[in-house]
Amino acid sequence: MREVIEGRNIKPWNIWGVDETGVQLGTSQKKRVVSGARKRIQHEQGDGNRELITVFGIICADGTYLPPTVVYKGTNFMKHWLQQENPLNAILDVLSNGWTDNELGLEFLKDFDAWSVEKANGKMRLLAFDGHRSHVTDTFRTYAIEHNIELVSYLRKGTHVYQGLDVVCFSIFKRCYGQVRDEFQHRHGQLVTKDNFLPILVEAWMQAFMVTNIKSAFKATGLHPFNPNVVTPEKMAPSKESSMAGLFPL
Repeated sequence: MREVIEGRNIKPWNIWGVDETGVQLGTSQKKRVVSGARKRIQHEQGDGNRELITVFGIICADGTYLPPTVVYKGTNFMKHWLQQENPLNAILDVLSNGWTDNELGLEFLKDFDAWSVEKANGKMRLLAFDGHRSHVTDTFRTYAIEHNIELVSYLRKGTHVYQGLDVVCFSIFKRCYGQVRDEFQHRHGQLVTKDNFLPILVEAWMQAFMVTNIKSAFKATGLHPFNPNVVTPEKMAPSKESSMAGLFPL
């Protein structure tokens, strides 16, 4: 990584990171207690739409961000989704499975190129991302090479440490989204659906993707300023919650 950033003199305004996250649509404020007969442990359940919307975020080491891409799960695109307030200029798309595929991955790269090429002013751009299969196709790589975009893929098991969007921005965004969504539902007496989702996203996004938070994402993961020492052995150690330990008799 050092050879790429320092060796090619890539400036902060040309260092980018991209990732995707899922956000849940409306949930009801009404809750009910669910428990079996004579069971001491009880659980709360809420009503509402548990469908996930996929959102792509693109951040830059200089503290800026590009318009997010919102991917709805479905087969048909509804024009009235575009009639909502959208000061972020977010791009809306639809996939039958709700998640990215090879075609969408390439379209994203083309959008990124169009948005950032003027800022790059002919210089190389670095784009850091996870190892999703849609990001490593031959067509994807070829387009990046032809348009002076250096691709850097995070370790598959290390995105919880290296991916700045996961570590900082998305964490703050989801908290803000939950607050904005709940306030909207309480104020209007209706659940958040695809028909009214975009303004909720916009408000939460603007709260979370502030310059200080974006710069913190790059600093916390050591990408800018470049500092490999922030990734300690402790951070890369297997999770105690999800690991298994074997015991042998003495």
